Amino acid sequence: APTSMTSPSSSSSAYVEMARKSGVYGIAQLIRSVSGLALLPIFTRYMTPTDYGIMDLLDVALTIATLLFGVRLADAMLYYYFDAATEERRQVVVTTAFLASALSGAAMGCLGWVASPEISRILLGDVQYTWYVRLMFLSLSVTFTCEAGTAYLRALNYSALFALLTTARLLATIALILVLMVGFNSTVAAFFWASIVTGAALSVYLYASTLRGLPLRLDVSLLWRMIKYGF
Repeated sequence: APTSMTSPSSSSSAYVEMARKSGVYGIAQLIRSVSGLALLPIFTRYMTPTDYGIMDLLDVALTIATLLFGVRLADAMLYYYFDAATEERRQVVVTTAFLASALSGAAMGCLGWVASPEISRILLGDVQYTWYVRLMFLSLSVTFTCEAGTAYLRALNYSALFALLTTARLLATIALILVLMVGFNSTVAAFFWASIVTGAALSVYLYASTLRGLPLRLDVSLLWRMIKYGF
């Protein structure tokens, strides 16, 4: 029997398409890097050394909290999405990941809100920075919620839409930071508020556009496997 072979032209087209989509993701990352560098002079004008110190310590706390509570649901969703044999099963994977991300994000925000005074005292030496710590946890909560949505765009191979949405969020975040920093003399809080507002807006869009028409189902056994995969 003749053996089916992939033609050189189709293989070449696949490589071109792969390179194109990788380039789209790369452009989004490049915009992020360049914008951070371009805004540095503005930040150094309005932020004090104390502000930078607080941001550095909160960044450390954010990294630790992500390591402790981040179960990589987005990565697990991608794995089980492509492992699913049927479209119905893929829908269950998506809705389980989305609902679990929203619940874990809400839990993170609540726990962080309660623990913030003690964390502020231990990390920053004074409870007067409690509000900053609470904003940090709210920002992390929104990030957890967003991850499933952006991962789903990657699963669908919507590289252009992914780049458009993430870049739009980045630009909106920068604009809001500048408004709060220049217009309202807010420094540390400006970064977190901008992340919270833009992340919440992106989450609402992703959840509404993705879950519309899908049966909302939380598969507990699947969720447990996703959590184990994340760790």
